[in-house]
Amino acid sequence: MNALDVVTMNLKQSQQALAQLLASPDTLANIAAAAQLIGQSIADGGRVFSCGNGGSMCDAMHFAEELSGRYRDDRKACEEKCDHLTGSKKNACESDYYSDKNRTEAPKPEKKPK
Repeated sequence: MNALDVVTMNLKQSQQALAQLLASPDTLANIAAAAQLIGQSIADGGRVFSCGNGGSMCDAMHFAEELSGRYRDDRKACEEKCDHLTGSKKNACESDYYSDKNRTEAPKPEKKPK
C-alpha cells in the first residue's frame, strides 16, 4: 500500500465515522448537552477539566488551550490549566509498554549515527 492509498483509506474512515455520528440523534443530543454543561460551568465561574492518556492527553491539552484562546469568535478567554506529569510521547510509550508485564521501561530512541 502506497502513501496515497493510506491517506485515502484514513480519510474515508474519518468520513464514515462522521456519517455514523451525524446519523445518531442520541449521540448528537448528548454532545450538545455536554457543550451546554461546559458553557454553563464557565459562565458560573466553574472550571472544566479534561484529561487523557498518550495521544488523548494531547487532545485534552488542545481542548484546554482552545478554552483559553479565541477559538472561532472573539470572547473572553477562560482560565485554563494543564496538569500532567509527563510529556505526551513518554505518556504514550508508557501506556503501550507498562501494560506489558514483561517490560518495566519504555524503549529509548536510538541515536542516529553522525
